[in-house]
Amino acid sequence: MKKIETIGLHGRSLICGLWISVASMVLYAVPAAVFAASLLYTVSVNSSSANPSPVFGSITGAMIFMPQGIGFEHESLRLTITPLLLTFLMILSIKTIARKNEMNRVSFCAGLAAWISETFFAVSAAPLKIIDSNASVLWKAALIFCLGFFSAKISDRRKDKSKISLYIKILAKIQQNTNRNLRRAIQYGMRICTAVIAVYILAGTITAAVWIFKGLPDAADICDKINMPVPVRLFAFAVGLFWFPVYSVWAISWISGAGFSIGTAGSFTLWSSNADGLPLVPAFAILPSSVENPVLRQFLMLLPAAAAFIIGLYILVSPKHYDIFRFSGRPKPELNFRSLFKEFGYPFMAVCFGAVLAVLFCALFCWISYGSIGQNNFRSVGAAPSEAVKMIGKAVSRGLFGAWIFTAAASYVFYLVSEKKSDSEKTGFKKQEHKEIDFIAESAEKPDHSKKDPKQKKIPRKASSADCKAVKNKTVQRSQTEN
Repeated sequence: MKKIETIGLHGRSLICGLWISVASMVLYAVPAAVFAASLLYTVSVNSSSANPSPVFGSITGAMIFMPQGIGFEHESLRLTITPLLLTFLMILSIKTIARKNEMNRVSFCAGLAAWISETFFAVSAAPLKIIDSNASVLWKAALIFCLGFFSAKISDRRKDKSKISLYIKILAKIQQNTNRNLRRAIQYGMRICTAVIAVYILAGTITAAVWIFKGLPDAADICDKINMPVPVRLFAFAVGLFWFPVYSVWAISWISGAGFSIGTAGSFTLWSSNADGLPLVPAFAILPSSVENPVLRQFLMLLPAAAAFIIGLYILVSPKHYDIFRFSGRPKPELNFRSLFKEFGYPFMAVCFGAVLAVLFCALFCWISYGSIGQNNFRSVGAAPSEAVKMIGKAVSRGLFGAWIFTAAASYVFYLVSEKKSDSEKTGFKKQEHKEIDFIAESAEKPDHSKKDPKQKKIPRKASSADCKAVKNKTVQRSQTEN
């Protein structure tokens, strides 16, 4: 009976995995097919072209495998730049379906195999020349499904904390066998990386939006020159939005000073803009011009480093995180190598870990947004990963390490000031102690006129050691209460 129940549970999980894969593909592919059909119909009606049905399968297949990073060639067109917005929608469809079904190892393996099969079917059905090898198609499709499935699993675990998974057990084992300060350094380093990437994406999105709004009149002029109808313009704008995240990555590279290029036909930086060799395409009209104002140019170049500096400063100074300025109020006996390393060494490790992670993610985004949109002069389009990572890495490292150096120097200055203040208070207490002792000695030397005895000789009394000790104890108690 147990074996039958186990087989039944595995069969149910198998069906759930297949359903997750098929339903996710349908949820994504049906709107993509509708969009492709609407685009082709609009183009055919406004241009009086022939029957566009043979191209329908190519466009629909391209909208399925291109978001997974699979490039293709068709006549003079060679497209390898990933439309990241479609990639996000594909991962979101997998996550949406997976959250409503059973998620375990069997369902994951079944869904993964089905998703890879569907991707290979789309690749083989489309009459396009695929640039990637079969192994590359395999791991890219697997990566997309894993991102969607595990994002659904993580969100499900956050909602239902009663579920105990292998992931939680591994985390508990790590917490038992690692140092708490080291875990905090890794955790805060990941927070630094997340904050830096989020701020950079926001800055790139705003910059790309400014490019679009400034370039809309030029794009409209190009559409008028090539006699593009208004419905086709709207569809062209919608297609361009699929690559809007790619424009944002280019904008980040442009702000940092690395710039980007459209093959050998055009190059764009903060200092120069060369678009003479670009064809009359509306998408090229929104690309930026050089910044003539030197103050604004310098401000844009300092923006990535300043953002990293503010994020690092917040993590190091905030009472919710390291609160590194606590060091300034500590007395001398607690200052040793261990305490100094705990106060400054672990924050330095967090800053290093966050900087490395941020640079790695920037390199990944630059690599995804770099590719080709044609043959010959348009084979290398986008921000060159080596140059972009070099400039962005400099900005991130300068900002984060500058924040650490600033906090270390400021805490040392505060410590010196507090030490000087405590020394002045101690000297003040010592002066007050000597004054009280002298007062007792002077009062002891004065004769007592209340009891007059002519036979008794007047012998001056000096202050005893007990009186001095009593005064010292009083001053010590007073200093302790004031502290």
